[in-house]
Amino acid sequence: MVLGPNATSAQVTIKATIEASELTYNSGFESGPDGWYFSPGSYLTNAAWLASYLGRTGVVDIYGTIPGFSSDYAGMVQLVTVPNTTLSSLTLTVTYYIEYARSVVNLVVGLYDPSTSSWAWTSSSRAVSGSWTTEQFTIPVNSVVPGASYYVYAGVFIFNLNIFRSQLYHFYLDEVRLVAVPQYPSFTGTALLGNVTGRFEASLKLYSLTASPGSNVTLWLVNHTLYSSTPIRVVSGAATSSETSWIGVDVAPPGYAPLKLQVDASLPNGGSAHLELRLRYRRPGVTVTYPVTLDVVDPRHRPRRPAPRWSRLRVALLPSRIQLPVERLLEVLGLEG
Repeated sequence: MVLGPNATSAQVTIKATIEASELTYNSGFESGPDGWYFSPGSYLTNAAWLASYLGRTGVVDIYGTIPGFSSDYAGMVQLVTVPNTTLSSLTLTVTYYIEYARSVVNLVVGLYDPSTSSWAWTSSSRAVSGSWTTEQFTIPVNSVVPGASYYVYAGVFIFNLNIFRSQLYHFYLDEVRLVAVPQYPSFTGTALLGNVTGRFEASLKLYSLTASPGSNVTLWLVNHTLYSSTPIRVVSGAATSSETSWIGVDVAPPGYAPLKLQVDASLPNGGSAHLELRLRYRRPGVTVTYPVTLDVVDPRHRPRRPAPRWSRLRVALLPSRIQLPVERLLEVLGLEG
């Protein structure tokens, strides 16, 4: 659901389950590049979103020319939050395509912890040439901290073995999906999108709360540059903070949402939480308030309601970039000294 000039209120129902929960947003790139950011290398400096490629819908093409007997790496990045509950499993699935010869090519993945400036988990595999390939990585659950945020990284390492000849490489990503299975009903992800027509500040305020004892809900805002507000927190069924900080919001590049409402919730079995909120936009002389009703339910004990629908966007370029210290990941994996 998108809240903006054409929709001035929102009622959102979130299902907290013990089933597999996807932590990545827009993992198949069907909605353009929204949620994803490009981490370029020295030679692999370009990325574009394609509506379709070789029978797949929504694909990111990472490409560049690597000189002879040289190497490089590049990939896609998304900031995700791990459910604030004990996990049974955590799995990363990546689907890619690349064609190469006389080269060493590896699929490289990892979880980067911005709070410690280090890689919480890394892995790699030798890339298959000439066919769509799906790799699944099992991440040890003790690699992550419940409720913490990490950058998911999926990319490619290429060594051009041609001594005297540069080579153009294209690495296509069709899916980067991080899935967690919690031990207790939980949800982590995007609950609502916000749209603006100019530059504003935004904040979220809690006005009313009804929650089962043992319910934990954290809400915060994040803009398209990944700047986040301070959170609203509900701990054991009671609010410990009721208002986020104000953050800047502006018209985003094509394919990106200007604002997202993020939720990290866990419930006791059969529990629920009902929150009455106000999303506020302001700039000098103007203040706009949008009512938002948020219900977090255990669907095993409550009627199911339709999930939010996201609008589909079509764009050609990936303008936003994030530079992670991938060379440290490669050193850990032994791919580069």
